[in-house]
Amino acid sequence: MERAHTHYLITHTKISNKKIFFKIKKIKKAKARKQVKMIKTELEIFTMAKITMDTYQARYEKAKKKREERFRNLNANYKPGSPLFLEERNKITPDFEAEIAKARNDLMSEFEDSLMKLRAVETAKVAAISNETKNMMSVLDCLKDRT
Repeated sequence: MERAHTHYLITHTKISNKKIFFKIKKIKKAKARKQVKMIKTELEIFTMAKITMDTYQARYEKAKKKREERFRNLNANYKPGSPLFLEERNKITPDFEAEIAKARNDLMSEFEDSLMKLRAVETAKVAAISNETKNMMSVLDCLKDRT
């Protein structure tokens, strides 16, 4: 598509070949820069996800150790089979699951918030029209006026 458009520009305008190829080269460089920026954004997202996963794993391990400690204390302090023993044993697992669910929800909402902030930044970058884009638009307007 670029070649056909370039061929049209060369044959139907009085702009020199040097100028056209210089503009094409500029466009290709801009595309390459944009790809590098996209890679940086993807790396930021993966980094945020990795931090979230590591934080969740740390909280899970902490809750797991707490649960194991509570079971050890239960076995050391209560007589197995007694009503107090059963009551305390039945509290440990739901508390553990609630703590894990809370950690998961907190971290997911935190991750979504930071992702939305990153998305807003990227949207703002895309919305801003750079001087280079304005220059290209003026060149295209000149070409349109000549035809």
